[in-house]
Amino acid sequence: MASASAKLLHWFFDLIDIKYVCNDIGGITLSLPEVQKRGPARPNLYWRCQFDFQEFLVAGYPVFEAKPRLKSSTQNCKNHILFIHGGGYIWDLLSLHWRIISFLIEKTGASVTIPVYPLVPEHSWCAMHHMIKMTYLWMLNRYPHEKISIVGDSAGGGLSLALTQSFKKEGIVMPDKLVLFSPWLDISLSDPRQNEIESRDPLLNREGMLAIGKVYADGLPLNDPRISPLFGNMKNLPPIAVFSGTRDILNVDAHRLKTRIEKVGGKISFFEYPDMMHDWMGMPIPEAKKALEQAAIFLKKDINPDSLDVVSDAFYRREIF
Repeated sequence: MASASAKLLHWFFDLIDIKYVCNDIGGITLSLPEVQKRGPARPNLYWRCQFDFQEFLVAGYPVFEAKPRLKSSTQNCKNHILFIHGGGYIWDLLSLHWRIISFLIEKTGASVTIPVYPLVPEHSWCAMHHMIKMTYLWMLNRYPHEKISIVGDSAGGGLSLALTQSFKKEGIVMPDKLVLFSPWLDISLSDPRQNEIESRDPLLNREGMLAIGKVYADGLPLNDPRISPLFGNMKNLPPIAVFSGTRDILNVDAHRLKTRIEKVGGKISFFEYPDMMHDWMGMPIPEAKKALEQAAIFLKKDINPDSLDVVSDAFYRREIF
């Protein structure tokens, strides 16, 4: 059962009808230039006290890097995360992403690199892939003997998987692990079972997402693995953790990914949260804390995936964080 704060958040999103505001392609097209002009969110003062923050330029685009400030046994491990933010390919890095990033830094001791990649409608999938790939290669050169994992949410989850599949094809060193939060894996939204969930999803609607996806595809068939990695090669991928909520229309595709990876003998840890909406792990609810703790454990250790369901009750208190 969802926590009281999660239910309140669902109610609020239903009240303001955010799923249609955020997915109205006509309205979005008109407002995008002004919104995108603001640029990506940067960490607030509280978060800057928790980690060191730097900015770089890679392939002509900004790249942020956040590193743990305090020295501890947890933070001595040489792990790094490439964080690919979501936002439907049209929105920049948001404050909810910094909530995820700061938690992962605290719990894993890893540094986190965040590419501020080009966005739709001015750019398409090809420009995004190139910029993020250049960032990953830059990280490989910067940390040649250390582990790099990729974490992505929503559209960033789809990018994470698609790019990893391309790395394998091109012979580029593969990431150590993948964590996909509410990933958008099929741009075509082809599974009819999504219709059953849409009325309960407080954030997403298929019509708006499909319109945005077609712009992102830039003429590619919508089932091309480069933009819909659900249809890509699942063999020999690194271990993957997928987090999905049952009130998210993309939950169907998360299950399809699980089936495909298991069919080829791949390693996947699947965390399904009842009554959770899209991208809940970036929201101020207790279920977010639990999911992020599970993700941190997955990133830090090579353990039995089944044991990741056992998280201390301290991380499931009914509190805002």
